[in-house]
Order: sequence, then C-alpha cells, then structure tokens
Amino acid sequence: MVHSDRPTPTGLSRRTQPWPRRETRPARTALAAAATIGGMRQLYPEQREVTLEDIAAECLAAQTPRDAMLPFIRAVMIASIDGAVRGTSGTSTDLTNSEDLALLSLMRACSDAVLVGAQTVRCYPYRPPRPNPRWLAMRRTAGMTDAPQLVVVTRTGVADDNPCFSDSERPPMFVVPTSCPAIERLTERAEVIVAGEDDVDMTVMATELRERGFSRVSCEGGPALLDSLATRGLVDELFLTTAPMWIGVADLHLGAGVGAAIAGDFEVSRLMLGEDSYLYTQWRARGGQQQ
Repeated sequence: MVHSDRPTPTGLSRRTQPWPRRETRPARTALAAAATIGGMRQLYPEQREVTLEDIAAECLAAQTPRDAMLPFIRAVMIASIDGAVRGTSGTSTDLTNSEDLALLSLMRACSDAVLVGAQTVRCYPYRPPRPNPRWLAMRRTAGMTDAPQLVVVTRTGVADDNPCFSDSERPPMFVVPTSCPAIERLTERAEVIVAGEDDVDMTVMATELRERGFSRVSCEGGPALLDSLATRGLVDELFLTTAPMWIGVADLHLGAGVGAAIAGDFEVSRLMLGEDSYLYTQWRARGGQQQ
C-alpha cells in the first residue's frame, strides 16, 4: 500500500538491499483471517497488554464522524524509520510482518469502505475484501455489511483484467474526474463516482461516499492519495506502522507530494510496541475535520 495514482519519480538511486537485510515477507494485502498478534504491549495512554479485540472495540467506538456530511477517514500506512514506504521489491513487502498484517485486517474490519489509489491496485493483487469470520459478529452488531467496499481513486482507469474485478458479486467502486478516458468502460462493470474535472476532488469524493452510507473509511494509500486527503483536512486519524529498518535512499516516502507546509496537526492517541521493535502509532487530528 505504497503507491498513488501519480507517476513514480525517476532518476533517483537507492540501496540494492534494505538495511538490515530481512527474510522475504508476505505482501501486505495478503490478509489472513487467522492473523494474530503476540507480545503486543500498549505504551500509551496507559501501559497494558492488548488484544486485537481490545483494539477493534476501541477503534470502532472512536471513529464516529464529526461532520454529518463527511465520513471518518483513517489512513493506514507502514514506513521504515527513515520514512520509506517501500523497499527494493517496489512494495511494502520488505517492511511488513504478521502483526502489521493482523492490524491492517482489523482496520478493514472497522471500516465501511477501503480507499486506495489506482497505482496501488496496479502494483498489488488488490481484490475486494472478503468477509472475515473473526469480525463478522462485531460488524453485524454495529450495523455494517459483512465486508467493506473497495473504492479505487483514479484519473485514467485500470485494466480490464485487474484483480480488483475478480469478484463479480462484490465489484469495486471507482472515483474519477470528468476527464477520465475510461469512465464508460468502468461504468459497465462498477459504480463510478465523478468528482472533479482534471483531478479527483477529495472533498466531493468524501461527501459522495458519506451519502452512499460509508461513514467509516480506511485509506490504504498510497502516499500521494493520503497527502491529497490530509492537505484538505479530511484525515481524522493515521494508523502508522514503523518498521525497524533503514532503507536508505528511497524514491518514495511517507508524505510524498506534500502540498502544504503543514498539512495537519495531529496528536498521539495510542502507541504500541510489538515484535522485533515494530512500533504502532495512532495519530488523531486535533480539532477534527477542517475544510
């Protein structure tokens, strides 16, 4: 989950291997229903051992939209200690671990929709989320559907054989500008929201998602999409996994394409320490959403 619908900068060198070198890890989108965490310790606001169920209940309760016209948007990202969001594989595969995958699955379980940029969808085998037996009771009690809706933000569309179309019963939803050349083709296979002219208008998109009943949205990147939301005051929370790795000279970092000197003001609401010195931090926007 490290790409946006913008071209990757070229002409930049990077290390041939992350440091320190680690074993090959599963793709971050390969979510397992039985994913677990072990040894997770919350350090703030109070020190205690926590389970996925503890975190899920608290996240679900804390993501009530603060604006009747907008959804609660939680960004979910992973980065190295020097800010890189992908390693030598060109994806976050180099950074993730089983705890991170379990927490990513949990954040999806707390969401009505999963929002991603088209380049992320092209880079990974991104498929519509499936119902996770572990979280079905929680979602049904909260009045949610059995699985979140996949929403893809794109200026140009995606290929017809992209894995996001793999489930005809749960097609993705697309958000495009009026200039998108693939509007008609996408409309034949999925619901399409038109927001903006030459680029997607993030505020219009957020409003349209809320009108369709998506009051809790999980944004899984990439960084440029996250930045577009943050600079418009639409990110309510960032759940950031910090991998204990130094990637070195990388071509894509968290906050790539920053459009303002200060895109938002956040404060820590939770800090957890996991296996192998992985850190998990929840950052809440001060004062809620701002337009």
